[in-house]
Amino acid sequence: MTMLGKVLVFITLVLGIGVAIWSTSIYTQRPGWLSEFGDADKGQYPVSIKQLEKERDVLARAAGAASAAWGNGLKALQDAEQLRAERYAKMFGKNLDGSAAKARGLLDIAVDGEDLKDPDSPGFFILKTDDKTKRLDLDDRSVRIKGPDNKDLRGANKLLQRFEADSKALIGFVEQSGKLREQQKTLGDEIILTETRILKQQNIRDNLRNEAQYLADFEVNATENRETVKKRRDQLRGRLAPFGN
Repeated sequence: MTMLGKVLVFITLVLGIGVAIWSTSIYTQRPGWLSEFGDADKGQYPVSIKQLEKERDVLARAAGAASAAWGNGLKALQDAEQLRAERYAKMFGKNLDGSAAKARGLLDIAVDGEDLKDPDSPGFFILKTDDKTKRLDLDDRSVRIKGPDNKDLRGANKLLQRFEADSKALIGFVEQSGKLREQQKTLGDEIILTETRILKQQNIRDNLRNEAQYLADFEVNATENRETVKKRRDQLRGRLAPFGN
């Protein structure tokens, strides 16, 4: 037991001397944590608290700049999204979520016209470009697109309604035209029949005139013959008178 104690004491002495030597070595070769960072030889990586403070300041400024850039980017994104939502509502007449917008959009106007109560209200416009933003000005609808009749081009539904009404009217005109053609044909036949009758009446009239002329000439001849016969009778009587006595 005494021997074991001596061995343990000896081991403890050796370990204590080793720890003392190791501690002295670390203390004498410690890095300059609080000293200024200087030049270092190749292959060495000296570290100091001053250097870490400079890196911390640089990283802190970079983090601040990144945070400011993120905030500015977020604000720009929110503004862009707001602008997109407003322009989407002006273009299509509904919000991004599909709900109806307060103002009618250009697409709705192109379909139904600017004024729902006016069937001739314009539906199409030439949009101008904003010189600053290089985007279409969706609020300026002063330049209207004209149709073939030199009037404001109406919305698609209004044009379709007008087309359907014109088609129905055209069908009515075609039917009326057919009836008028039949009536024209009937009147044409009656005109031909009447003209034929007129020609016959004219022929009869001309024949009657010729007959009347002939009879008039015959009457004249008969009268002359009668007068001639009367004169000859008187002459004959005058000649025969002496014989009668």
